[in-house]
Amino acid sequence: GQTMRTLAACVVGAGVAVAAVGQVDVHAASAPDVESVRAVLGRYCETCHNERLRTAGLALDTMDPARVGDHAAAWEKVVRKLRTGSMPPAGRPRPDEAAYATVAATLETGHGGKVETRGDHQPFPHTPSM
Repeated sequence: GQTMRTLAACVVGAGVAVAAVGQVDVHAASAPDVESVRAVLGRYCETCHNERLRTAGLALDTMDPARVGDHAAAWEKVVRKLRTGSMPPAGRPRPDEAAYATVAATLETGHGGKVETRGDHQPFPHTPSM
């Protein structure tokens, strides 16, 4: 609800501030945003994408959303799935739209800038913003 919208606005505002300064730690995302990401991933993603099951070769429970640069390619795939609404799969519980947007934005800013997208809203491989 309102908390997620406020959080999303903060994430967008932080991204604008980072772009204006032109410097960012490609490994760090802010603590409140990361906690929200962890909560959403834990509830909706890690039941399948965990160390034990490794569905699609992905173990989100072993990856730190505060350090997306450590697994940038994997996190970019996660962002793509979130942005297109293809995960969680149909029939499984899903987060609301605000949660999708917040998680994707937080992971994108952890990359050091927004993931560039094509006209069909599919992310390109990460290119840092300058």
